[in-house]
Amino acid sequence: MYVSITHQGRWIWENLQRNDEVPATYWYRAPELLLGATEYGVGVDLWSAGCILAGLLAKGSILAGHTEAEQLQKIFALCGSPPDEYWETYKLPLETLYKPQFQSRRCLTETFKDFSPSSLSLLDVLLSVNPSKRPSAASALERKFLSEVSQADESQSTKMEYTSSSTRNTTSIGLGKQKDDNKRTKCQ
Repeated sequence: MYVSITHQGRWIWENLQRNDEVPATYWYRAPELLLGATEYGVGVDLWSAGCILAGLLAKGSILAGHTEAEQLQKIFALCGSPPDEYWETYKLPLETLYKPQFQSRRCLTETFKDFSPSSLSLLDVLLSVNPSKRPSAASALERKFLSEVSQADESQSTKMEYTSSSTRNTTSIGLGKQKDDNKRTKCQ
């Protein structure tokens, strides 16, 4: 199993032509980047992967802010605002602008109550506001949810191989079942 996150490149080309440095979207940016961090690790990519995964499961963007301030408000409303220790540890350049005056509690589980427990468990760590609490990529790939998806994918591949070797009529029926199975897997 592998995970590949790509960008279509259209935004890059259009903005290179205009010499525009405005980001295409804030939706997948880790909070530490929005707060001005200049040193960061792979945790920013794991945050983005968590946003994308949650968006796929929710069938829509989960944190659709249009400015840095709005994006951070959405992040803190869903993932909880960082405790004082976070601000003391990271000393981020834009802290004075964006540090919330009131603490928000984390409501990821309540917001996505229809998600499977294993997907919530993975999202819980990927969407941690504190980058030191996000897992490594290797650790994230070992999570139960991804093994469930991988097993479902292997099962679907076997069904596809079997049905495509049958008659044309049976193949159509098999592909119909394939689509239904995919819907059930995503909705669990």
